[in-house]
Amino acid sequence: MRKPKPSYTDNARQNNKQVTVYAKVDFLKDGQIGSITVDPRLDRGLAANVARVVRQIKFIPAEVNGKAVNVTRVLEYRFSIY
Repeated sequence: MRKPKPSYTDNARQNNKQVTVYAKVDFLKDGQIGSITVDPRLDRGLAANVARVVRQIKFIPAEVNGKAVNVTRVLEYRFSIY
């Protein structure tokens, strides 16, 4: 329903970092976000921004046979100067 975009960090912008950050996210059957795994090796600031906005995602839980279920998905966030 809603997937906010993370902001660039000043450091990433100054260094012209253009990366893709992947976040492994557990979407819970109660409509909440569960665990989030973001690889911080790419850029800690960008990874932290991704984790923060993932918590703000609003979604309708997945269903199997009419019952809400937990699912895990990998989300992709691209950071590009241009």
